[in-house]
Amino acid sequence: MSGLGAYRLFRVRVAAAERVTPGFVRVKFTGDELDEFGFVGIDQRVKLLLPDARGVLPELHGGGDWYAAWCALSAAEQPPMRTYTPRLLRRANPATGEPASLVIDFAWHPNPGPAAAWAAAARPGDLAAIVGPNGAYSANTRAVGWLPPRDATRLLLVGDESSLPAIAAILEDLDAAASVRVLLELGDPRDVALLGDTDGVTVEVHERGGRHPGDALVDAVRALDDPAFAPAARARSGPTASPELEDVDLDATVLWEVPGIDPETGMPAEDDARSARAYAWLAGEADAIKRIRRELVAERGMPREAVAFMGYWRFGRAER
Repeated sequence: MSGLGAYRLFRVRVAAAERVTPGFVRVKFTGDELDEFGFVGIDQRVKLLLPDARGVLPELHGGGDWYAAWCALSAAEQPPMRTYTPRLLRRANPATGEPASLVIDFAWHPNPGPAAAWAAAARPGDLAAIVGPNGAYSANTRAVGWLPPRDATRLLLVGDESSLPAIAAILEDLDAAASVRVLLELGDPRDVALLGDTDGVTVEVHERGGRHPGDALVDAVRALDDPAFAPAARARSGPTASPELEDVDLDATVLWEVPGIDPETGMPAEDDARSARAYAWLAGEADAIKRIRRELVAERGMPREAVAFMGYWRFGRAER
């Protein structure tokens, strides 16, 4: 990922930070370089680089190979790097003098990681860096997982707090004619307000309570009574595993599969010919997402190419 190619590093400063729900902090970043950011919306992913343990953000050569420069630093010098979904990009407005800005929502919890803790304490002027698509690059740089097959009009989104910003961005982009159902597991049900206007969308919020993360979400999917997500082709009394659905060792690999992605480039395939009536997008705690995927594909018989699943995080482990 060279800064001169598809992706590059954007140095930014905090313009504002506010708690928008009990569990989310919204940070607005500004920077002259953001006018060159290749924003596509939906569940687009970026890397956020934060000041290191000394409060220093090293120079990583935004116009060069930032990743090589990051890898060359010692562990003590490397700034923490985490993955987030941008919520909104505004280009600079020469008429008003308002600079370009990018908004990211950070999930907050009692034992925050470095990014969430940083966001909760962020003040205007604080430095950070964002690695994202280079708008000047001609090729497709959509780092996304939301790729419904053509003709899909019944849509299911399943996730927890980690995927709530992505779900919010996806809902803002949807065709009003689609039938959309959202299943959420949240520690605080009030965080659903992050979705904004959900008119025309069926949203179910399941409170985690004292249960293991993901268990309430798995139960909600298993109880889902919707013929679009329970094709008649496979009886519920049939085998509990499909020969087409291999097991995923969460200790050895990342739980991540996005049908419609070109495996050679990691970008949406130009020759994507998938067609399906229903599409499911699953993102959240890896073990829960693994079980939900098996429920939809192996138990209910949904086509594998119509189910995208992403293990955003794993209980008890920090993002590497």
